[in-house]
Amino acid sequence: MDFLVLIPSSMVANRNEQHYMHPRNKTLENFVGNPDWRTRWGKEKASGKSFEHFVVEEFGRSMQTLGYIDPGLKKAIMIRSDDKNLPLYRLALYSKHKLGPKFWKETKKYSDPQTGFEF
Repeated sequence: MDFLVLIPSSMVANRNEQHYMHPRNKTLENFVGNPDWRTRWGKEKASGKSFEHFVVEEFGRSMQTLGYIDPGLKKAIMIRSDDKNLPLYRLALYSKHKLGPKFWKETKKYSDPQTGFEF
């Protein structure tokens, strides 16, 4: 089974980073499947990584533990708002078979430019 996942990495993650940092807030922990994400984020933040990129990569790491191919940040499609072109979220395909990303790439060729897919 393949998963096309909406990763709320931009607007939602950036606005709520401080809320997610509270130990009682389990939102991001439940999404990425890692109760120790805060420790990893502390190290990544110190190295200059953005929270947006961290969320995408952390979710990808979790999918890898389930045997899925992580497409990585560069292949996760950024979706932007229509009115101000602000980054909203990313779409990423996770597949256990190497044909999954190939089919996804072919599918994107026929998408309407209005969807906001960046290639």
